[in-house]
Amino acid sequence: MDTRTGSVGSVLLVEDDDALRQSLEFLLAEYTDVDSARDSAEAREHAVQRLRLKQAPHDLLLIDLKLGFNENGAGCLEALRELCAYRQVPALAMTGQPLTAGLKRVCRDAGFVGVLAKPFMFEDLEDYLAGGALLAHSELAQTPRC
Repeated sequence: MDTRTGSVGSVLLVEDDDALRQSLEFLLAEYTDVDSARDSAEAREHAVQRLRLKQAPHDLLLIDLKLGFNENGAGCLEALRELCAYRQVPALAMTGQPLTAGLKRVCRDAGFVGVLAKPFMFEDLEDYLAGGALLAHSELAQTPRC
């Protein structure tokens, strides 16, 4: 994240629906660099590859809560958090479920800084891309000890 402007430099998008993932990639590409994955394993591959290339971790993780039959977004986030460099990267959940107080609490407890209900307007995501919520999160986060 560019700490001067608060803007997001790179996003790791994890979405199992091909059409939605491609649409989000297209929209996000106008604002930021995007890596996309269908599942946790692919997401972790992208993260590990960035670190191997001595690149900074992604600035934002955008993860669907339901990733196919055997996976969920909380498990994907947990797998990414196993990488030291990804322990403090803000994560935003996406869901097709109604946004209830209980779901928001579950997302927060899983480590997400926010949740978007699909379908959402791109403007809803722009607030996160502009860095307001993410900058606040990054200022509160401590550098992880690895």
